[in-house]
Amino acid sequence: MKSLKSSIAILFGLIAAGSAANAATVSIVPVQGAKFLAGANFDLRVEISGLKGVAKDVTVTVNGREAGDYFKKPLVASSIAADNQNLMVRGVNIRTPGKLEIIARGVDDAGVFIKQVSYDVVNETNFGKRAKNIIIFIGDGMGWNTVTNARIVMHGIENGKARDLLNMEKADSVATIATSGLNGLVTDSANSASAYSTGHKTANNAMGVYPDNTPDTLDDPRQENLFEILKRTKDYGFGLVTTSYLADATPAAWVAHTRRRADYSDIIGQFFDGPVRPSVLMGGGSIDFLPKSVKGSRRKDERDMIGEFQKAGYQFVSSAKELSTAKPDKVLGLFQLQWMNGYIDRVQTKNPDTLGAFTDQPLLWDMATKAIASLEALHPNGFVLMVEGSNSDVLQHSLDWQRATWDAIEMDVAVGKAKEWAAKRGDTLVIATADHAHSNSTYGTYNTAKGAGAPTGTAAGVGLYEDYGFPTYTNNRDQYGLPMARTDIGLAVGYAASPAHYEQNIVQDKPNVPTATQDGKTVPNPAYAGGQLAGGNIGGTSGNHTVDPVPLFATGPGSQFFKGSMDNTEVFFGMARAIGIDANRNLSR
Repeated sequence: MKSLKSSIAILFGLIAAGSAANAATVSIVPVQGAKFLAGANFDLRVEISGLKGVAKDVTVTVNGREAGDYFKKPLVASSIAADNQNLMVRGVNIRTPGKLEIIARGVDDAGVFIKQVSYDVVNETNFGKRAKNIIIFIGDGMGWNTVTNARIVMHGIENGKARDLLNMEKADSVATIATSGLNGLVTDSANSASAYSTGHKTANNAMGVYPDNTPDTLDDPRQENLFEILKRTKDYGFGLVTTSYLADATPAAWVAHTRRRADYSDIIGQFFDGPVRPSVLMGGGSIDFLPKSVKGSRRKDERDMIGEFQKAGYQFVSSAKELSTAKPDKVLGLFQLQWMNGYIDRVQTKNPDTLGAFTDQPLLWDMATKAIASLEALHPNGFVLMVEGSNSDVLQHSLDWQRATWDAIEMDVAVGKAKEWAAKRGDTLVIATADHAHSNSTYGTYNTAKGAGAPTGTAAGVGLYEDYGFPTYTNNRDQYGLPMARTDIGLAVGYAASPAHYEQNIVQDKPNVPTATQDGKTVPNPAYAGGQLAGGNIGGTSGNHTVDPVPLFATGPGSQFFKGSMDNTEVFFGMARAIGIDANRNLSR
């Protein structure tokens, strides 16, 4: 067998020999620079495209050994076009930490084609005191800018200083997280949540897979996620809580594997039929559980997923009242057809046109508290709970920064309750972070008396620097202790990536609708005419995500692994290190 050194020498010789010809293109996934837990399962795929004639002498080697021999599984060949050849092996792993190099090479009529990638394989088992449980909160779209707004709104400013910090900010460790994905500088929620759950980058709209060249969105190469590894190695329990619909990107990425985040029916099917069935599922999204024939369903089949979960021993609850009386046991909670309504709409405005029939939706902290109690009772070996405050993203797409900010505060209250529970135990890591940021920026204050004349207020109400003083949100609070969104002096907030719209300097009775269609063109919503016109630097009807880094706050055992500047994939490895995962346990081969 050739040494690795001699193999590399041959490799460079082959590259030189083939460089003058228009040989085929080779891609390998996992991609160059991927990082693995020793023992974690993954699918390896090689795609050769643009072949000139027939491919000959095609080989794939792993550290100089033939890949089938190394993995003890053969690579299966397939093709999707005359000039294409694919090689794939599923469910393989690398058991020994270190460096791994994979080389795919061959010859066609145009010459030599070749591709080399290298991976890092790590062991995360021996790092001092371990966490038994992990509770990770994800504020969707909650960048540093949204956290800052939430702190100012919740606690106010006195003598230039915040009167208090948010619960999440009172952390043992703080990090800032980079979020870009494989196919774009700016990520979407599926891609970024997948980085947290698997430790691998992927493409926008994908979760738990690397994209391949086939049209089937469910056959792409998979990576074993944190839930699957912990189920296999430690028999852990799992929960997903969200104010979005349960099949949405952020909750789905912890269980599902698909190239298309809109595979809603298949995602719910994977929740039920896959290797990991979460014991607690709460959020919106009954639209994806109801049979196709039921009005309001968007399923592609007649499966009654609510009924199937009930037959499997789950309590089904559909209101805050029902949730309050649910036992600490397996729970399926569905509280809206799609997204749950924002905190301002559920608690402060209660506009019937907005809430419709869903007038008794639980608060995020009530869902999180019930989920913790259920998982604690059900899973003595330990559990991982993901809690998403999704409306800090949904409402920023519609440039409704007030509603987004209050939803970030709602999640922070839930973080506080989780930290109180964890502090009594000393064995639970609590993380609060975000998947990506939005482009909101606070540039002053807004005096409603001075800015009268339009539903959303006018530019005359905006005060810069010392003009108009500090916000007065803390003067009045609702029954849960959150400030009222309507106040005399509020924040002045704008968006850097947005269609033309009227800025929402004054919170509205209903969620913001920033644009309308007139004569086939997108225009600022005329319902807010006379307000402060802004934006117009991107197309479409909503705001855009940004590449800005997001915060991460960690408290409890393992929190020391989250500090400084980190890539989002490293959050996965930090959690693995905190628990002390030996992914070589209970492997099938």
